[in-house]
Amino acid sequence: MRKILSLLTAILFVGSMMAETSTLTFTAKCNGSGTADDGASWTVTSDGTESNFDNSRGIHYGTKSASVQYLQLSTSDIAGTISSVVVNASDATASATISVKVGTTDFTTTGENTVASAPNGADYTFTGSASGEIVVKLDRGSQKTKALYVKSIVVTYETAAVVPVDATAIELDKTTLTIVEGKTETLNATLTPANATTAVTWESSNESVATVTAAGKVTAVAVGTATITAKAGELSATCAVTVNEAPDPTNCAEAAEAALSVSGDNVEYKNGKEYTIRGYVTEIQTAYNSQYNNITFWMADTENGGKVLEAFRAACASEADAPEVGDLVDVTGKLTKYNSTPEFAAGCTFVIIGAPAVPSVEADLEKIELSADAAATQKIALTYENWGEAVPTVIAATEAAWITNLALNNDNSELTFDVAANEGAERSATITITATANETVATATITVSQAKYKKPVEPILPIEGEHNYVKVTATEDITTGCYLIVYEGSTTIAPVAFDGSKTTLDAANNGVAVEIKEGKIASSEAVDAAYFAIDAENGTILSASGKYIGVSSNSNGLGSSDDAETYTHTFTIDENGNAIIAAVFEGSTMALRYNYASNQARFRYYNKSGQQAVALYKQVASGSTTALDNTAVEAKAVKSLQNGMLIIEKAGVRYNVMGQVIR
Repeated sequence: MRKILSLLTAILFVGSMMAETSTLTFTAKCNGSGTADDGASWTVTSDGTESNFDNSRGIHYGTKSASVQYLQLSTSDIAGTISSVVVNASDATASATISVKVGTTDFTTTGENTVASAPNGADYTFTGSASGEIVVKLDRGSQKTKALYVKSIVVTYETAAVVPVDATAIELDKTTLTIVEGKTETLNATLTPANATTAVTWESSNESVATVTAAGKVTAVAVGTATITAKAGELSATCAVTVNEAPDPTNCAEAAEAALSVSGDNVEYKNGKEYTIRGYVTEIQTAYNSQYNNITFWMADTENGGKVLEAFRAACASEADAPEVGDLVDVTGKLTKYNSTPEFAAGCTFVIIGAPAVPSVEADLEKIELSADAAATQKIALTYENWGEAVPTVIAATEAAWITNLALNNDNSELTFDVAANEGAERSATITITATANETVATATITVSQAKYKKPVEPILPIEGEHNYVKVTATEDITTGCYLIVYEGSTTIAPVAFDGSKTTLDAANNGVAVEIKEGKIASSEAVDAAYFAIDAENGTILSASGKYIGVSSNSNGLGSSDDAETYTHTFTIDENGNAIIAAVFEGSTMALRYNYASNQARFRYYNKSGQQAVALYKQVASGSTTALDNTAVEAKAVKSLQNGMLIIEKAGVRYNVMGQVIR
């Protein structure tokens, strides 16, 4: 006896699973939703509009003139563990990717996931094991198509077998319901006991007034009354439904919602009742047509409201009467929809009202650019328009800590603020002026930018007295000073130094002839003018003509800048006594070398080693034997401007940037 009872218990309570299917099949345009054979509701979304239904391939989104990127279908109405989703779909140009996700789980397929251009659609099977919302998506990525189709979706899922428990009572959460035309509301049925398994069915006593789905979703169809009944076996509960007339739309958003609520394309809302709706013209869809005297445009409740409601083929006597984007118009006509587009039907009329005066606040400067050391009080004039007799309350604010002491004068016509000197990178901030009166708010913004801090550069000056140039033969001997950058020549080519006096440095024949004797180059007017000032500590090279040189990419060339921070270098001497002058940028380097080709003969940065190596010759006082014997003659210098020209003064002698003495 105990064995029999144990066997019965196992049959009743050991969790076996029951496989079930839910099939969604489209037989006409979906208008954004669909209902499966078991009552599961699906939502259809897309970035395109729905086109005519295709009997062979199902619902159709996208057109030749308005292509589509994606088509998505989703439902949360299927309980249990989903094991398989089969989608019948097709793509006009055969390249959309199809995916299925259940809850947080991506289902997989052993077949293709690229949708084919199948004349009758093709089945794509995805498997997995998960519960939750099902999302099916056809996605073209960045490439749009003229048509995406879905014909059907079959979901296979499992639910745990349960012991049937008959309901002893049924109750609805609402016994009366008042709703307006076109709206929906869901009724919920509660069974007693709570674990009752009796199926609940729904019915309406008057489907011309209100309909109800298998899930208890009530849709108001027309004015009148109906009784919604929920049944569980022999038990039943009712809800008295009253459908009232929908209120007339008063703006573009409400009119668009009303137009979309009609049962099909070109069906007129409220049997063709005419409405007058005011809105802004946001886009001209089709320009004025002189043959038919009409124009098509979009309108919205705000100037930047986008495409909310279309005035389709609105009557327009002449091109001069046509509205422009930004105009405020009153449109009168019948509301309907076509391909999911809410619109005034063809033949509607319009009157241009004009754009109303909008209260505003404006600053005389929208952008202020300051130098790094511009630590001073700034002033901005403010003007106010179209406020009528209202006196707005004005507030100025910024999140930037370096902008302080924001203050408005007594009549709010002037804003002052202080800016701290910049000691870092370039920076920018926004000051917002907000004016408020009678719930009207207007704003103006001022962008304040400040240049980056540039560290003062200590001038590197040529030697005042007699001097020559000595070759640097060791890396440690490369110290801050004035140098010649030299190609030392060959048996057929004479030595040449990079001419730092040139204003255009990246040019053919940018050198000056030099003579090398016993590792030295004698001073001369031409040679002395060709020097480059090298800051060994900061890695900069400044030409005698006042330009910092370098490169910032791997392309052969030579750049120049007025800013010492633009380029940086490393300096080394190799085992052959050659100078490796390497411009450093973004983890890469380019070497300064000499190209002696007849059509080049130039110093330049190169990314290959085919050009000729260069040497460094440092300017030293006469009598010095090495490039390090120059320390005693270096002294502090003072920079100033004379007639707009940079003047460098050292030890009572004044020089220009080329090292020439100014008398």
